[in-house]
Formats: sequence, structure tokens, C-alpha cells
Amino acid sequence: MPTIVEGFESGTAVVPRTGNWTRDNTQRFAGTWSLKSAAVVETGGSSSCTMSVPAGATTVTFRVKVSTEGSDSNPFDPFVFLTGATERYRKAGEVAWHQPGTYALDGATQVTFRYDRDTSAGSGSNAVWVDNVTFIIPDTVSPSVPGNLRVTAKTSTSASVAWDASTDNVSVSGYGVYLDGAKQGSDQAGLTYDFPTLTPGVHTVEVDAVDGDGNRSAKASVAVVLDETPPTVPGNLRATAVGLTQVSVAWDVSTDDNGVAGYGVWLDGVRQGADGAALGRTLSGLLPGRTFLVQVDAADAAGNRSAKASLTVNTVADVEPPAVPGNLRVTASGPYMFAIEWDPAADNVGVTGYGVYFGGGKLGDDQAGTSYMLDDLVPAGTYQVAVDAADSSGNRSALAQLTHVTPVDAPPAAPPNLRVTALSYTSWTVEWDPSSDDVQVVGYDVAVDGQPVATSTTDRILSRSGLPDDTASVIRVWAVDHIGQRTTTPAELVVRTLNDFDPTTPMLTTTAGEDSLTVAWTASEDDFQVVGYEVIVDQQTVHTTPGVDFTVDGLLTRHHVVTGLTPGVPYDVRVAAVDSIGQRSADNTQQRATLGLPYVPVSTPVYRLAMWAGNVLDQHLVTWTVESAEGWPSSAPVSPVSAARGGLDGGLDGAGRYGPRRIVLKGTAVAETNLAMLAAKQRLLRAIHPRNRAWLRVADARMTRQVKVRLDGQIRVTDQGPLAFGWELPLKVSDPRRYATVPVSAEAVIGALPGEASATIELSGTYPSIPARLRLYGPIREWTITHRETGTVMRGMPGDASRLPADPRYSFTIDLASRQVLAHVPPEVWPGPRPGRSALAHLPAWFHLIPGTNTITLTGSPVTGESGTPRLVIEAFDAWS
Repeated sequence: MPTIVEGFESGTAVVPRTGNWTRDNTQRFAGTWSLKSAAVVETGGSSSCTMSVPAGATTVTFRVKVSTEGSDSNPFDPFVFLTGATERYRKAGEVAWHQPGTYALDGATQVTFRYDRDTSAGSGSNAVWVDNVTFIIPDTVSPSVPGNLRVTAKTSTSASVAWDASTDNVSVSGYGVYLDGAKQGSDQAGLTYDFPTLTPGVHTVEVDAVDGDGNRSAKASVAVVLDETPPTVPGNLRATAVGLTQVSVAWDVSTDDNGVAGYGVWLDGVRQGADGAALGRTLSGLLPGRTFLVQVDAADAAGNRSAKASLTVNTVADVEPPAVPGNLRVTASGPYMFAIEWDPAADNVGVTGYGVYFGGGKLGDDQAGTSYMLDDLVPAGTYQVAVDAADSSGNRSALAQLTHVTPVDAPPAAPPNLRVTALSYTSWTVEWDPSSDDVQVVGYDVAVDGQPVATSTTDRILSRSGLPDDTASVIRVWAVDHIGQRTTTPAELVVRTLNDFDPTTPMLTTTAGEDSLTVAWTASEDDFQVVGYEVIVDQQTVHTTPGVDFTVDGLLTRHHVVTGLTPGVPYDVRVAAVDSIGQRSADNTQQRATLGLPYVPVSTPVYRLAMWAGNVLDQHLVTWTVESAEGWPSSAPVSPVSAARGGLDGGLDGAGRYGPRRIVLKGTAVAETNLAMLAAKQRLLRAIHPRNRAWLRVADARMTRQVKVRLDGQIRVTDQGPLAFGWELPLKVSDPRRYATVPVSAEAVIGALPGEASATIELSGTYPSIPARLRLYGPIREWTITHRETGTVMRGMPGDASRLPADPRYSFTIDLASRQVLAHVPPEVWPGPRPGRSALAHLPAWFHLIPGTNTITLTGSPVTGESGTPRLVIEAFDAWS
């Protein structure tokens, strides 16, 4: 029987319970755990555990150990077991593990284990343990009927049977075997049974299955026939009716000691279906005019068969041909084929097939179908075809005939729905639908503006790009068939690219300098997109920009300075806006002359300090002659560095300290009048303020160079007559380098981070250490700037200390001459540049440029959440000693 056992082995109850008894592993009947009563105080009381009875359970057993005060005769502190409210067992004292009994539940829905204690002193452990509480559920389900009961062997006096196993909701315990209703011994476990002694005749064997609760299945049954005597041969086998396609036969009854079970019929040695009890059979579907052998035997229930009775019969001969196939017709036709069909012909017996005749001969064997395809023909050909019907006796009908002319092979139709599917200012795409042909379209020929672009292509799409705007193209498409025929009139379509209007003309402002023109302009607009601007001087493009230039002085928006021009010369200046397809705005050329020099050179070199110049005839008709230029041609001696700075000043230091130079210009000035001489003295004294610095520019026949100077003493003037005076101009130069007047610049732009980019600057000066200005734009952090030729490095601080966002208003400027680092931020954050040395790592890096090639490389890490192209802009002036 099915059981549910609560052994308390798991923290999860198998059977739901309530109460204050708990799991315990100090005492157990089996396993590791049991259930122990809760402690009860000595002043009296009880503890209990109540379990819910599982559905269907009828009885319960359990194991219990008692260690309490008392005995069976004096149960002071007893253990009590109840089913429902009925007490079933009571025990006190020291009692080892035991099973009190098996208790009928009698419909109770719960059982209770209880430990009662009186007010006297206890003894033993004062506890009760319960284990293996078992609820028994009766089984009322019968096993399944044994399957496939069968006779496996038999003789005239014995038989053996077998069967397949039954199934049960619990288990099958055995099988009962019955012979002619009588059970044969006890139930057995095996699936076979032998009957060693049986009497001839028919016996009934039955088998049922039984489970452990005595539930028995229904019985399986099989008949066992013990008979070796066949029936007698059927007598008087005879034909009772003969036709074209069938015969009917009959015979007399056979006899058998146990009865005839049926008769078998054979036609030409082939059995005709199952045995039947009737004494006659009609055999149909025969061929007319044929001879057939008919045989009949008898069979009994034991499977014994008699010898066969035989009869030869002849069906009636068929001499009637089928009717002529009707409605012979063409159902499909092309230049190289046509298909025919006809209606089925009639026959007194049945049509067995149709013959198809073509070109004077029969096409293969007869066929059962009523259609035929004729191919491999030629266009416009005349063909005759015929069809007849045949029956099984070889009778053939007269011919049904048909004459057909195949059509000519026409060229394909023009491709339909030639259309534009995509159109822009510089490109178009056209498509078309499949063309039709009486045979097959194999491709398409395509021409654009009269020029073939595709031959027999299977594509039905064509695209062209890189075209001028507002330009028409004529597309023609022909379909091509399997023999190369093309559409007579092609599909044609005129496509015009969109008209992209030129960008609007920028408003141009030009400011003149002596050797430069500063050009500014307004933004242009375009119906497509303005991608940049070209600054054009005298028909030569001198600068291209997207509109915003990144420079060492910050962002320049639609602004450019054209340098290296000749003073006092007119120039044609134009700014052209360029859109994405290369169209330029209308001409806005202005003619603007550079400012003329306020003097005329009289010898070389020409010295220029603000508005004063030497070796010239100035605009006041005063001739200024420089007789000596002490300190200009030579360099100051090297002053070595006393100790490395370790990068604490921003990672910048020179390769050596160079002392200042002193320049003293001396000469004479000659005027035309005494008043002009006095005015010339005043202009010389005002050339440079004692507290200011100014550029001293020296232009010789080869180049122009400059230094930044301040006064180094008083300007001396000595009269040399009423119209002349001598003069001495003492100057001090803190930086001994002589610089070019026009800078050299380059830019390194990183496409994606992490990554790197390099810029190259070529310097032709002779000074061994040439400073530069650098400006770094984001987004970038933890950046490194390396000078490849010297190996010097500047490195940003780790993390966000060196971080620059994508906003170009944030940047770092590094001046290698002053070793100054500035951090630029938007004005709403801080009104001006702030010191930025804290953004550089404290590493020794004496960074400078050198004569010749300078390769500066920028690397860095990305800034989370920022996108853009970080860049380093470098600007340097060639320097000479």
C-alpha cells in the first residue's frame, strides 16, 4: 500500500504539523533526526504536536521512546497518542524505541502526540521522542489488462501462451491464468504459461493481473484450437456467369471435424482477399478474351487448409474499338512549342491509353493522360498532330486530327514603369519593372545620353553620382530576349539633378597694414551646406577654412591675416563660400592696397623702431643715416643653467640660459630746415617710451629680422650744424635671438582617442634653441607632447587634472620662451586666462625647437561623455644668433 513517512530528516515538514515539539538529533530510531517533546516545567503542564492526516490515509503507525516519571501502573508523567480527540495509547517510565501498534484513523483529520507532567518531581530525561510516523493509504486501483495474450506453441495435446506486462499505480504483484474458466494454481510473477496436457478441440485461455492489495484487472482472452485434420476439398467448383471482364464461380460445402471457418479463392495462383463463408465469388477487373485459373480451398479454425479445387474459365472476347477522342484542341502556344488536350474516349470495356502522332509517326508508347506538350519547334511553323484511343484488347479508335501554326517570336515589350527612385543635387537612381516576352527576357541594355552603360544586365536599377547640379540626363532601357532581340522602342526617361543654388556672397571687410591685409567676412548661407571659405588674393587661394580656425591666440571666426605682402601695393581680395558640391559664391572681389612705408630707404639695412627708421629719407624729408649698429650682428655668450628645475615650473626650461644683448645704434640726421631738424629730434626722443618695449626690425637685402627691445639709458642728440645732428640710441634686448617677422605654424589633429597625431615644422634659423607657442584644445586628458628630434616631453597630470572638454573655449597655452602655462576658460567661468602649470606633470622636460625639422606628436586619453577631435596648434618664429 502507498505510505507517507515523516522521518523529520528535513527542515521542511513532509506532513504539516503544529505545536511546540522540535527536531532533535540526540535520540532517533532511524536516520539522523527525530521529534522531541518541548520541556515542561515541574509545576505541571503539557507539550504537544499535532499532525494533519494526508488525504486518503486510513491507518497510522509510529516509533516512540519514553523517558518520564512513572510506569504503566503509575503513569505520573505519561506520553499520550490521540487520533482526532480519541486517546489510543499511553505510556510512562523508561521505555526504549518501540512501535505501539497500527491505528485505524476512522475518519480523523489529525493525530496528536502529547507529553503530560504532574506537579511532582520528575525522573529520567523528562522527554518523549517520536520517529518514522507512517500514514498508510489503501490502494483501490486495479492493474491494466495484460496485453497481447497469444499462443506461442501448440501440439495436438499441448499449448504455451505468453502476454505483455500490465501496469499499476503501485506495482503488479502477479498474474492469474485460467483455462476454460478455471484458475490454474496460484498467481505467478512470470509472463508465460504452459499447458502440457490438453484434449483436442477449442479451449479458452484467460489471464488477469493482481496488485499487492488484491485488486485484479479484467481478463485478457485467447482461443487455443488443437486440430490437425483439414477440411474436405470444396466440391463441384463451377462457373455460374462469364462476361467480358468478370466471371462468377460457386462450389459445394466442405466438411470438417471441428467445422469449416471459411473458403479461400485464388486467381492464377494469387489469393483474392481474405477467407469468406460464402459458397460463391465474383471475380472482376479481368481482361476480355483471356483464360484464367480459378481455385478454391476450405480452412478450419485451427488454420488447417484443404487441397484446392480448380477451374479454367475464359472471358468473352472484346472486338469493339474505343470512340474517337473528342475535342482535340491547342491549350497553349508559343513560337517554339504548343500544348494539346482532348476529352476522354469511351469504350465498352475501358480505354487503357492514348496514342499521339506527330510528323508522320507515333510519339512513344500509349499514355494514360489526355494532354501532351510538343516543343523544339520553330516560329511560324505549320504542324499536324493526331490522337487515338486504345483498349486492353488492342482495339484502337480512328484518329482525331489537328493542324496548328506556331506564332512568330516577337521582340520583348519595353520595360514598364521606368522611374526615378532617388534624386539629389549630384546623383540619381532609376529603376524599372520586369519586361515581358513571348519566350524569355534575359537582360536589359541601358544607355545614358546616347552612350551605352550596360549590356544584357539582369539588374533593373541604375545609379549615377558626381554629376553637376541642375543637369539633365536621358536614360533609355531596352529589354533583350533569348535570341538577342531588343525592344523596338525603348523606355525613355529624362532625369535632372536638383538645382543647388550658389552660396550667398559673404560681406567682406579688409584692413590694410604695411605688409599685410586683415580680412574678415560674414557667414554665408546655402540651400545645401556651406563647408568652407577660400581667401583669394590676386586670383591665388592663400587660405582655406571651415569658418573657424584654431590658432595659438584662440579661435578665429571668419578672420584671416594675409602676410608677406609688399607695402603700398594694391591687391584684389576675395572670399568665396564653398558648398558641399564645390559651388562657390558670387565674386565679391575688393581692391585694397597695403599701407605705404613712411620713408624711402637710402641704404641697407633699414632699421625700424615703431615710427622711426634709420638709413631712410622719412616723410618729413629728414635723412637718417645709421653709422654703427653695435651689438646687432653678434650673439651674447651662453650662460649655463646652475641646476635642473625638475619640471616644477610647468615642465619647461631652456637648454641653457642666454644672456641679454645690448644694441647701440649711432648715426646722423640731416634736415632741410632748422624747424624740421628740431621736429626730428622730438620724434627720435618719442620713438620708444622708457618703460615700454618695442620691436626693432632690421631689413637687409636678404631678409627682415626683429628683436624686442627697451631703452638702456638716455637717447643722446649732438648738434652738428644748423641742419644736422648726431644721435645715439642705446637699447637692451632680454632675448638675444633675432626672429623672423612671419611665424611658421602647424597643427596636429587626433581623429579618435586613444590615438596620436603629429605635426612638422621646418625652421631655417641658426639659433640652437628656438622657443614656440603651443595651444592645446580638447576633448583630451592625460596628454603627452613629444619632440621627436630631441626626445623632450611635456606630459599632463594623471586623471582629470589635465582634462580638456570638447568646448573649444577651454584650452591650454604653453609659451616656451617665457615658460608660462595659461588655462583658458569661458568668460562666464572666469574673466581671463588663469595659471595652468598645475595641469602639467612634475617631470624634467626642457622643451624647445631646433633648426631644421621639428616633429611634435600629441597623444592622450578620451574624456568620458565627450566627442570631438583634440588638436595641438604650434607657432614658432625662425631665430638667428
